[in-house]
Amino acid sequence: MYTRERNPNDARSKLVCPTDKALSLKPQLLKIIANWNDTLTQGITEEEIELVKRINPPYPYIRRYLREATTKRE
Repeated sequence: MYTRERNPNDARSKLVCPTDKALSLKPQLLKIIANWNDTLTQGITEEEIELVKRINPPYPYIRRYLREATTKRE
């Protein structure tokens, strides 16, 4: 589901690129993720999400998840 291609900016490295088949799965995967986000944030108020954001969790993916959850609700 990926290819390795020559990096035009650095001959010592390769670029890992998704195939067309992998890219075609993106809409399905985004839908699954959106449904999962809905499940995870069910019953959580905007105030609670903002509180967690202020605490500043140590893991960047948690901050990204909370940002996406808030954006989705707007």
